[in-house]
Amino acid sequence: MTIRDIKVLSGIIQNKIDHGMQLDSSILSKFEKETKNKYFLFSNSIDFIYEVFNFDKKIRSKSFNKILKIIGKNKYLSGYFIKLADRGLNI
Repeated sequence: MTIRDIKVLSGIIQNKIDHGMQLDSSILSKFEKETKNKYFLFSNSIDFIYEVFNFDKKIRSKSFNKILKIIGKNKYLSGYFIKLADRGLNI
């Protein structure tokens, strides 16, 4: 995420330089606007994952554990989540 943030921020700065504009605090406002939705979705996804595992602790269900293991062993889903984590959400 940090590398993606650096890429976005450097793009905003380069755009200002290319257009002969001053570097000022508007850079931070533009950065916030461009990244806010991604972080909102990311934080809600983390909360969802937390709640799923918290639910698992509450019910202590063997069938729920089996479902999670099946999902984890699925090559398609595992590959999808790995790719998603590597590239991030492109919103």
